[in-house]
Amino acid sequence: MSGKNKPKASNKTPWFILVWTLVTLLSYTGPLLNPQLFGFAIAVLLIYPLVLIANLFFLIFYSYRAKIKSTVWVLFIVLAGYPIHSKLIAVSTSIAVPEKTDLKVVTFNANYGLSLMGDDTDGEDFIPLLNETRKPDIWLLQEHTPELEKWLTNRIEFENRVHRENYRTAIYTDYEVVRSGLIPFGNLENSCIWADLKIDDQQIVRVYNIHLQSNRVTDHSRKLAEDGLDWRSPDFQTFLTILRNYNSASAKRVGQVDQLLEHLRQSPYPAVIGGDINDVPISYIYRRLARGRTDSFIQSGRGFGTTYMGAIPLLRIDCVFVEKEIKVIRHDLISGRFSDHKPLVVWLRLP
Repeated sequence: MSGKNKPKASNKTPWFILVWTLVTLLSYTGPLLNPQLFGFAIAVLLIYPLVLIANLFFLIFYSYRAKIKSTVWVLFIVLAGYPIHSKLIAVSTSIAVPEKTDLKVVTFNANYGLSLMGDDTDGEDFIPLLNETRKPDIWLLQEHTPELEKWLTNRIEFENRVHRENYRTAIYTDYEVVRSGLIPFGNLENSCIWADLKIDDQQIVRVYNIHLQSNRVTDHSRKLAEDGLDWRSPDFQTFLTILRNYNSASAKRVGQVDQLLEHLRQSPYPAVIGGDINDVPISYIYRRLARGRTDSFIQSGRGFGTTYMGAIPLLRIDCVFVEKEIKVIRHDLISGRFSDHKPLVVWLRLP
C-alpha cells in the first residue's frame, strides 16, 4: 500500500469561535433593546448570564489545552462586555465615614408591611437597625399602606410624610417640603411620588421615589424554584408565562421611565432617584435611568448587591441614582426578615 498522506480533518474551531463571538456580542445588546420595539429583548437578558458562564468555561478549557489564540480571543470578547459585567458586581474599597452634613437616604419596598407587622417576624428589630448611626434624613417607601403608616408612626417620628391617597409610594422626611406631586403610572400599585426638600437655606433637592411596573412573576418563579423545570410538564407553560409577563411589564416600564425623565428635565434642582425599578442592571430600563447619573452601588457598593430575596437569585432591582454633582459616600444593605426586599441605605454629600 502506498504511503499517501491521509487528508487532515477540517479544523472547525475558527468557525465555532466566529459564531460564538456573534452570540456573545448579541448577549451584550440587552441594555440597547427597547422592549416596546423588540419582543425578543427578554430572551437576550436571559442568555447573557448563560453566555458569560460558558465563556469562563471556554477560557479554562482553551488555557488547559494550551490553545493560545483561542484563549486570547475568548478573553477579548469577555473583556468587550466589561461595561455590562461591571453593573453586576461592585468592588469598591471605599471606607469613607459619612459626615454630619451628609444625607442618609433609605429606599425600601416594604411588601405592604406583611413581614414587619406579623407576629412571627423580626419587625421590632427593624427600626433600631434603620436608625443605626442616625435616623434617615429621607426615607423612600414602596408598597406603602395606611396600616403600615400607622405601624411606623408609632415607632419612628417624621415631621413630613408625602404620599397620595391609595397610591403605594411615600416619602418620609424631617426636611421642609417646598413642593410635591405624583407621576401616575396607570395603576395604584406602581407610581412615582416626588418632593422638593429644603435641605438648608441655600439648597433644595428634588427627590423621586419610583416603583416601576411589577413583573408579577413571584408565585410562578417560586413554583419553578421548588419543582424544577421539566420541558415536558406544565412547568414549561409556567416558564413561558413568566417570560410573557416580564416582557409585557418591561414594555410598560419604558413608558413610565419616559414620564419620569420628562418630568426630571423640568427640575430646577439637583435630583435623587430611588426605589424599586423591577428590572436588572443589564436592562434597557436601567440604562435609561443610569445614563448621566451615578448608581450608588457601582460607586460605593460591594459584591452582587442583591436586594430582592425571592425565588430568583442575585437580583438587584432596588437602586439609588444621583446626578453627577452629588457624591455617593456609602452604600449599605440592611439584612433581616423585613420584606422580600432588603432596605438600601445610601449616604450622599451635596455640592
